[in-house]
Amino acid sequence: MCTKVYCTILYLIAAIATIGLISTASFAADGVAGEWNIVVDTQGEETPATLTIVEEDGNYSGTLGTDQGELELSEVSFDDSKLSFTVEIPEVGMSAFMATIEGDLLDGKFEIPDTGMEMITTGTRAVVAVSISELSEDRGKDMPDTTKYEFCSEEWVSLARDYLVAAVGDADFEGVRFSFSETFTDAPANLVESGSTSTGWYVTVANGELRVGKGILPDADIRITADYATVLPLARMVFEGNPEGAAEAAKLGAAAAAAGKMSTEGDMTAIAKVPALAAAFAKLHDTLARRTL
Repeated sequence: MCTKVYCTILYLIAAIATIGLISTASFAADGVAGEWNIVVDTQGEETPATLTIVEEDGNYSGTLGTDQGELELSEVSFDDSKLSFTVEIPEVGMSAFMATIEGDLLDGKFEIPDTGMEMITTGTRAVVAVSISELSEDRGKDMPDTTKYEFCSEEWVSLARDYLVAAVGDADFEGVRFSFSETFTDAPANLVESGSTSTGWYVTVANGELRVGKGILPDADIRITADYATVLPLARMVFEGNPEGAAEAAKLGAAAAAAGKMSTEGDMTAIAKVPALAAAFAKLHDTLARRTL
């Protein structure tokens, strides 16, 4: 099923500007209700589909959206992170589905009746990215939504700041302290300070205020270090409606982690102290990816 490295990397891609190894439990949405972008692997042939689960008073129902139309689910059950249902698939028959939900990740399989065959299925919770231009309109700002900026440049960090400040709204941060820092090694010379080869950005919550800036916090609660060239193509990838891209990015990330080009330190559960910020992070990646050179 879902390995620790695969799950943590894939979820972080969907949650923040780049990729790392933070625990999925830190940022993940609760429950199973909602829309899921899934990929069904049938003997090496991957087919995208949309799984929609509805919960009402503890009872579950749903549909499976395929190129053959919407298929109604039967016997839908969700308990202790385990999802199961049956569905009548044209030309296949009544198939049983079982999966494990870990935050915004789905990992499971369809069992084909009377054949012993299985169709491995992976997926991610569908997240509608909020564009910076939409948030700016709400606040009366006039910000273009197409200009792209160099990854982790001052302008790029400003985009992240504008998005996060707007997304958390009037959240109460009194009495809460949290800090997050990403460091990118072997960065372009125009992005680093004299005498250094690294650049970075950070997010802090202290004294009731949210701050986002360019720089490196060596003692942050959550500290991610990654090779700039390795994460750059991932930072440009939009994952909304693109489960294949997310899966491929997860593979690249896992390889980079294994090669020592990505690492994490600190308390991976610290973000749980700031739920408004955690929710904002969940939409940050795609918002910035559309604006990243």
